Amino acid sequence: ALASELLKRVDQINLEKRKRAIAFIDSLRDQSLLQFHRVNSERHNYHLLVARVSGGKRDQIIRTLAYTYGIQCAVQYYPLYRYPFYQSVGLGDAFCPNTDLFFDNMLSIPFAHSLTDSQIEFVGTAIWEVLESIWANLEIQSESGIPRNWEQRCGYGSYIPFFVTSPWDAKSRYLFCVRRW
Repeated sequence: ALASELLKRVDQINLEKRKRAIAFIDSLRDQSLLQFHRVNSERHNYHLLVARVSGGKRDQIIRTLAYTYGIQCAVQYYPLYRYPFYQSVGLGDAFCPNTDLFFDNMLSIPFAHSLTDSQIEFVGTAIWEVLESIWANLEIQSESGIPRNWEQRCGYGSYIPFFVTSPWDAKSRYLFCVRRW
């Protein structure tokens, strides 16, 4: 009975999920550690809200969101060739660099339709705070002031690094990455 009632509203539910997902993705567009899959099609309802994390910071983001904010993110889509069973039957030697890149850097953010707007706003605010704390704690390791591994943090070849001084604290400088055209 419940399923038949939900089926009557499936188009409306999918539209609501899509609008919330696009608003969430757009609210985080000015940071460079997360890259979302944003689809300009009404067919995509964002069943999962998945982002690619740059700079090897995925596990740090997951831990901080869990322990500081109580937000449980996930890593999904474990490649089959990495399972011991598939390796034991000779199916573990796969060359799938895009799959490996995706899995090793993916983050699935809680985004159930049942979450309230305030809960989704809390998740978005928490992510911003975690990302800001990661950028604020970067070690400056070169004479120019740009971290030596900035390409790993920003994305190889597609970004240019620059610093901005905080308007609230003249001593604080933040590394930003601008996409090259």
